[in-house]
Amino acid sequence: MRKYLKIMLINLLVVSILLVSPVGAELEKPFFEKGDYWIYDVTFYNYYENGTQYIQGLGTLRSEIIKKDKITINGETYNIVVVNDTLTVNYVDGKREISVITRYLDEDSLAVLMEVEKNAGTWQVTEATYDPPIFYYDYPLFVGKNWSIDSNATFSPYGNTTRYIAFCECIGKQNITTKAGKFENCYVVRRVEPSYISNDTYLSYYFAIHPDAYVCFFEEYLTNQTGENILLSFANLTSYSYSPGKESEKTPSFEIATAILSLVMIYLFSRKRK
Repeated sequence: MRKYLKIMLINLLVVSILLVSPVGAELEKPFFEKGDYWIYDVTFYNYYENGTQYIQGLGTLRSEIIKKDKITINGETYNIVVVNDTLTVNYVDGKREISVITRYLDEDSLAVLMEVEKNAGTWQVTEATYDPPIFYYDYPLFVGKNWSIDSNATFSPYGNTTRYIAFCECIGKQNITTKAGKFENCYVVRRVEPSYISNDTYLSYYFAIHPDAYVCFFEEYLTNQTGENILLSFANLTSYSYSPGKESEKTPSFEIATAILSLVMIYLFSRKRK
């Protein structure tokens, strides 16, 4: 029995080393509560004909969890998280734009079921329902994970349908410094979709996601066929209120505790056999 116990000790040591190794770390789905919010400074760029870049507008984006609810879409009822994104932009020509996008997320998966956009001035409402729901972030995330989005967006009140396609990948981890603080080991997700400007260009988005702060930084690029990136906008987290009720990143604590408990039981059993 002592020989068997020694083997178990060696196995436990190996398992513990594998469990604490950061190589296989995953970012689990965040847990949102009503009142959670994130505020960003947003900068929009444009370009002169000679290619010189200039700031076209400066703005503020406030993303807030406003409630949890139920919704029925296409005959199916979902428990949802409702998010309001309010964007206010002041442009260099003196114009000011305010828009509010309300997103309805499936609480279980955080897939986007529907989006409703309102623009100040006319406050015309545009509603888009996605079939199937779209995963901007396909949790759990880990470096190297990739997925695609292929969904039909039906718009109301017009009734027209547009196919939305995008390709996503968690490309690595990065330390991000924002106005709200420094966030280490953020998971960086790249999302690429066809451009509305030309068939020869793409829109590339980069999102930095941290388990303690959710999205803390993102950038938007126009990318041509040769891979050249032209920065269109970026957002910097300035303040937030988010206290995830559960750990968002997997830790080995439970697995190690279970292994140690098993070892203790084996040891006690061996004492009884003597």
